[in-house]
Amino acid sequence: MTRSRSNRRRLSRFEAIALVGATLSLGAGYWLFSNDASARDDAGQAVKTATKIRDAARDWRSEHTGCPSLTQLQRDQVLDDEVEDPWGSRFRVRCEADEVTVFSPGRDGKVGTKDDVESRG
Repeated sequence: MTRSRSNRRRLSRFEAIALVGATLSLGAGYWLFSNDASARDDAGQAVKTATKIRDAARDWRSEHTGCPSLTQLQRDQVLDDEVEDPWGSRFRVRCEADEVTVFSPGRDGKVGTKDDVESRG
């Protein structure tokens, strides 16, 4: 038995608003989750690159004195071209005693904020 068009129930205004709200919430949740996953992937890649640069700087220091710049590491062929973080900023190298720290200002491009990326050792 089929229903005729006149027998179909229409959504109330409340039901229509609830349906639109639920659809928007699901879309916003998907957008937030996908951006958050992308940010985690970028941060993970930044840590991996910072660690690679830190290891290259430590190798360089085993044969030289001082603290190498990224340009020096590339010139001495200890490091390839990977000197920028996923957000387009150059990593920075800092040396203190026997420790080398490589860091990036992170997504916001500002040093000293919670999204900074650092590899120390």
